[in-house]
Amino acid sequence: RQHPGVNVDVTLVDYSINPLEQGFYVALGAMPVSYRDVLDIPLWRYDVVACCAPDYLRDRAAPRHPSELVEHVCLTTTLFRGGWLFESGAGSVDIDVHSRIHVSDGRVVREAARRGLGIAALARYLVEDDLRDGRLVPVLEDFPLVTHWLKALVPRGSLARPAVQAFVEFLKAQLREGPKGPLST
Repeated sequence: RQHPGVNVDVTLVDYSINPLEQGFYVALGAMPVSYRDVLDIPLWRYDVVACCAPDYLRDRAAPRHPSELVEHVCLTTTLFRGGWLFESGAGSVDIDVHSRIHVSDGRVVREAARRGLGIAALARYLVEDDLRDGRLVPVLEDFPLVTHWLKALVPRGSLARPAVQAFVEFLKAQLREGPKGPLST
């Protein structure tokens, strides 16, 4: 609405792309990858939490250390498919988890976790209400998962375009407080 003369073409994929190679002016992503001649512009920092339904823990002990996840059923998204990286006082702990259910959308994995199907690593903003209401419980609280960033990937030459500059500034303004639902305006 702010820029009626700008046309938008949106392509949704569940993997990281190099916008320079794919011919995009801007790509949005949370994957921890960078590309040559593409600027990573941080938009929003978000925490990730390992969690599950209380029912999942009814017949088994909660993991006390990330290494114990190999004995548990894990639910994964594209961002957290194989290795989950935890922080600890002794340094990072990288654990390869076995995924019982893998889905490209975190909301579907959240629903599987709610149903007691396993432990999931999900963005805290996505499960905040579930954690508060007890539908999900955090596990491994002494070993937080590393923080992630939603970022705009912009080929260096694209940033000179006024429409790209305006779009990136719009995203920064919208995400300053974190996601609140569909982007407004």
